[in-house]
Amino acid sequence: MKRRILAALAGCLVVAALQVPREARGAAPYTLIGSFPVGAIPTGLALGSNGMLYVADEYNGVGLRLFSGSGVPMGTFDPGGAIETYGIGFLSDQSIVFTDYYGKRVLHYSPGGALLSQFPTGGTVAGRLAVDGSDNIYVVDDPGDLVRKFTSTGSLIGSLFVNHPAGVACAEGKVFVSETFAATSTSSHPTEPPWDRSRTGAPPSPSSSPRPAPDCSISATTGRAC
Repeated sequence: MKRRILAALAGCLVVAALQVPREARGAAPYTLIGSFPVGAIPTGLALGSNGMLYVADEYNGVGLRLFSGSGVPMGTFDPGGAIETYGIGFLSDQSIVFTDYYGKRVLHYSPGGALLSQFPTGGTVAGRLAVDGSDNIYVVDDPGDLVRKFTSTGSLIGSLFVNHPAGVACAEGKVFVSETFAATSTSSHPTEPPWDRSRTGAPPSPSSSPRPAPDCSISATTGRAC
């Protein structure tokens, strides 16, 4: 069985393949396929169902950078102004959501790069992000020791206390959260209630009129979305 692993490392995207025999799974070494520069500091990575790679950017005022599977730049998702992104996810319609860490918001883009909406998360920061099978969005607030759960339109459902959460993922009706300073690395919690609203300090209502953004349709000639 062959597995392909994607990782963001030191300004490059590294794509690796691992051949793992069923009888010795976990024992085989990683095999590097290749790497390509992204021209930024990559802080997050997601693979879309269209085969495109979405790379979060720590600096440069770019929300996401879009690459083909072979590393060809295909555009940027640029909401304008300074932004630092970590979390990336996909809704069931394949639209993209990603976080603005210090801006404490989630941005929602079409696959073609058009800004559809945004909503504030409240709290201290908006870090890593995950989406469950019902399009609920889970946003990590690591300094605030909380994971907040929102609907896809930004209505707050509740929050979960986790000791300095870092990574978050959803699978099989559960949300898995890594705890940075805990003795155990990962905890799992049901995606359904109870989620405590008393700790959240509910954020403002989602913006019905997102701040203006440039036309982000991807150009076939320049390979850029903005």
